[in-house]
Amino acid sequence: MMDENSQEESQMQSSNPPDQSAPSGSSQESQEVFPIPAEPVQPQAEATQPQVQPQSTASVSQPSNRQRVKIKRIGILSYALFSGLAGVIMGLIFGLLTSLFSLFGMAIGAAFSSDSSAGLLSLVFGIGALIIFPIIYGGMAFVFGALGAIFYNIIAKIMGGIAIEFEPNNK
Repeated sequence: MMDENSQEESQMQSSNPPDQSAPSGSSQESQEVFPIPAEPVQPQAEATQPQVQPQSTASVSQPSNRQRVKIKRIGILSYALFSGLAGVIMGLIFGLLTSLFSLFGMAIGAAFSSDSSAGLLSLVFGIGALIIFPIIYGGMAFVFGALGAIFYNIIAKIMGGIAIEFEPNNK
């Protein structure tokens, strides 16, 4: 026992710098002896920080307010009618623009020519564009919309359709 204490004491004295060593006349009781641990002591920083364990993404579910659906088939007639109406609206817009340009042409023709037949032709063409363009555009859009729906239905049978995700409006 005595041997161990004297070894620790001699280690402490040899590790102390010369200016901090005890005076030669002081007693053993006035010096504090701390045992040197075999392994360095690490500060316990883990105890002050909260332990967070990562969660797997498999357990996280999608919010219940979203709905995922697949379009497996399109109604041919309903899509053709929708496309046809969109074509009529586009035909009206292009017919209106064509009528405006023909009115400008009629005004320019009347200003530089004394012949009234050039102005009449521009007027007929402008009014005709307002009637003919919506019919042509609507008819073509109806036909191509029906063909597009037929092709989609064929491809959707093979591939499985288009997946769409819906989310309600939270207003």
